[in-house]
Amino acid sequence: MEDLQSEDAAFDLVVSSMALHYVDDYAAVVRKVFAALRPGGRFVFSVEHPVCTAHPAGWVRNAQGEALYWPLDDYQRQGRRSTAWFVDGVVKFHRTVEHYVNTLIERGFRLEHLGEPRPLPACLAERPALQETMRRPPVLLLAACR
Repeated sequence: MEDLQSEDAAFDLVVSSMALHYVDDYAAVVRKVFAALRPGGRFVFSVEHPVCTAHPAGWVRNAQGEALYWPLDDYQRQGRRSTAWFVDGVVKFHRTVEHYVNTLIERGFRLEHLGEPRPLPACLAERPALQETMRRPPVLLLAACR
């Protein structure tokens, strides 16, 4: 994404799923996507929710392994975070919700949707472990139009 090269106004839709929180220069990617979209084109993406990336310590659990709370700290300090995700040392870049949204607006996008998806009741019934996601949003979903 950081090396994206495209003709101007070449696309009607650009989609990114759970990837932009790995990109150091989010503003540069937004600028490139804006240029690559035709007028009226849409940019739809999801990222790990900033509540999760701010202080990536994970759930604090009791002795039985039950989630007690998700610690939120250092939210306003944006930038590089190192965390364990399958392996140690995974680098993500924390940004506030405000930064994600205002960068889109500043680059000329019109925000169409801001979502914090959660499991449907049927999914919760089938997979009770997903109940933890009802206590803090794991995903931020944004849709913007050029």
